[in-house]
This record gives sequence, structure tokens and C-alpha cells, in this order.
Amino acid sequence: MIRLLHDPWLKEEATFYVNIEGTPALEDIRVSDLLQVDGMDWENDLLNGLLAPMDVECVRCVPISLLKPSDQLIWHFSKPGSYDVKSGYVLAIKKFSSLGISL
Repeated sequence: MIRLLHDPWLKEEATFYVNIEGTPALEDIRVSDLLQVDGMDWENDLLNGLLAPMDVECVRCVPISLLKPSDQLIWHFSKPGSYDVKSGYVLAIKKFSSLGISL
């Protein structure tokens, strides 16, 4: 299961993590705990109570599958969602280029 604080699950490219400091009460919360009982929508009151407004918006942008597959982490930078050396290399080149560093 994907953990709220410890896994990179948001679509926000800057960090992929929620922007809250960990507290003992939040350490064990999973992303699936933020869904309504039927798993078809986000639990808005819980989101608003736990997360910063910008993170709430990021969470609401995460699509919820009607098929309810098991949680899994994906590599955001490739279409199939899995890491390969080529996609890592392309990302590194883009990051270095944005910093004005040429390889």
C-alpha cells in the first residue's frame, strides 16, 4: 500500500510528496485511507483537515480508477509508467539543461 507521507505518489513534479511534517498519528496513513468507504471519491473533509490547500488540489487531480486495482508506484516520466535507463537519461539531460549545465 502507498503511504501518505513516505511514498512519492502525487502528480506534482517538484516533489511528488505531500508537504506536511510527519507526526506519529500520520505515519501509518495510506493513500487508500483518504478515499470514501466505497473507494469512488476522495474524502474531502479528511483531505482538508490533514493537508495544505495546494496538496489537496494535487490529490484531487489524481484519478481514481473504477476498476479498483491494487496500489502501485509508477515512473511518472515514461508512458508505460516503468523506469528504464533511457527515460532516466532523458530526465537527467532536461534537469541539467534547465540548470544551464551541458553534458
